[in-house]
Amino acid sequence: MTIPIYRLLEVGLYSILNFMPFLLLAIYPFRRHLRFSHPVTGLLIVGITLIQIGLGFIAAFGNISSEVMSLISPFLYAAFYFFVIKDTPGRLAFVLLVIANFGNLVSICAKCLEGMLFGSLALENYRWSMDLCMVIMHLLLTLPFTLFVRKHFVRSIPIHTKYWKYLWIIPATFYAIWYY
Repeated sequence: MTIPIYRLLEVGLYSILNFMPFLLLAIYPFRRHLRFSHPVTGLLIVGITLIQIGLGFIAAFGNISSEVMSLISPFLYAAFYFFVIKDTPGRLAFVLLVIANFGNLVSICAKCLEGMLFGSLALENYRWSMDLCMVIMHLLLTLPFTLFVRKHFVRSIPIHTKYWKYLWIIPATFYAIWYY
């Protein structure tokens, strides 16, 4: 079975749009707590992004169910995040889950916009129409959220507090409800 190049590009672009902005946004608050130098971390980010693109190809063209893929990708993402950043697990989990929930919101909004603008194309996965709607949602939602994170969120996260053991449960609950 030969897969047309445009389909590979659609899936690859979707994988990047659905992963890279959120990864960078999640790492940003901990940019001074990286386990490795910035160049090494950058190479690791490129590597994990290529793995995510590969997982997107498997999800789109492989025989593995989307349910299995939707479990593998977040666990791989979280393992990478905890590996690259040196900080308390509660703080890392809190920020990661807040960003993951925001990423789910952006994806859902993009899919709704795709349905309104492109009709039946929204029923297909990994299409150019979804890529376009993801770009629009990144401009409308991710850009302002990034500015908020840079200006307010980073400064308001206290470094040392015992509450981090429990605070991550709040966004984890929202993530579990979304996943269910």
